Amino acid sequence: SYLVYDKTIDELNKIYHTKLQKIDGLTFSDRITGGLDLSRFLKIDKEKDIHDKDIMWETFIDEHIITRCEFLIDKESKLLECQQIKNIATDVNTKSYYTFNKTALNKKKLLWIRDSFGVNNSPLYQATFEEIIQIHPAFVNKNIFHSLVEKEKPDYVIFQVAERSIYNSIYVTDWDQ
Repeated sequence: SYLVYDKTIDELNKIYHTKLQKIDGLTFSDRITGGLDLSRFLKIDKEKDIHDKDIMWETFIDEHIITRCEFLIDKESKLLECQQIKNIATDVNTKSYYTFNKTALNKKKLLWIRDSFGVNNSPLYQATFEEIIQIHPAFVNKNIFHSLVEKEKPDYVIFQVAERSIYNSIYVTDWDQ
């Protein structure tokens, strides 16, 4: 997840001629875990011989305190159940979230359309961007996406999804349908 994050920030800086600060100088360690996404899809994650090697970063980012709220896309009052928490992973499979980090490296706003591929690097982005709207692509169509960009005015938009989501309506143009 760090490699994707690192390359993404580099590409944003290159494409937009900007100088976003990024987290660097991390140290890594590994641990053995039970089966992850693919094994769950196959319903074999509980098998005793199914395991993955998880590479963990060791850094200060989980010491950040962020405000995380449920983000209601189509409501006037968009933020619900806000709470201050440690900078932990944010899962968007069932809800959309808005995060705010006053100690972020960059005073920028990110609209991040992402699925479970973004769970592990969410703490990295949450430490990098002051404001983030994190939404699973299943909750977004073209109209909602355009409305979000117009209303929220993010500085950056990142799409980070598994290839199986590429046929979701947000990625398909009108002439493709």
